Amino acid sequence: MLARARPDVDAKRATVVAPQVLGKEHPSVAESYNNLALVTCDLRADAEALQYSEKCMHIARNFYPPDHPQVSPPLSSLQTLRRSVRAGCTPCRASLRGQQP
Repeated sequence: MLARARPDVDAKRATVVAPQVLGKEHPSVAESYNNLALVTCDLRADAEALQYSEKCMHIARNFYPPDHPQVSPPLSSLQTLRRSVRAGCTPCRASLRGQQP
């Protein structure tokens, strides 16, 4: 019997392994948190997705200068999630999908 794909489990695993291999402040770790935020958002757990998005943004801001193009996409995604959580609604998944760090 084949196991079902669990993108949420795979994304969480990446946020555990990547920092151990690359270091906690590596941009690939930020990307792992961003991916986990997207998967969690797809599962309609926007408050949890917001936490992962904030971790992504923290790493991006610490790694890149403020005007670097890699800071803008996670910042935009974070702002969308914050508005969504405050409003108690689900953000447009399509608007978040194009915003990879």
